[in-house]
Amino acid sequence: MTKQEKKYYEVGGALIKADSPQEALKIFQGQIDYEEHDVKEVIRDYALCAFSKGLDENGNPVSVRKTLASFYLEESQVMLYPSGL
Repeated sequence: MTKQEKKYYEVGGALIKADSPQEALKIFQGQIDYEEHDVKEVIRDYALCAFSKGLDENGNPVSVRKTLASFYLEESQVMLYPSGL
């Protein structure tokens, strides 16, 4: 049996890696905002470009090596938080 590749979703300004739109919304509601939001699937290349523009906890750019290592982690996760947080 082959492992299902994660998909990428934009939800309420956040970028989320998940197995399904329902899981993406559940992650968003559990970590960011409990309200309903539209869920839009985006392609992996778009997600990688958006993720690569993120900053670390100190507001500094993240190295390419760290960006790629984080991007390709297998678990579902919030990859980018909305800019208003």
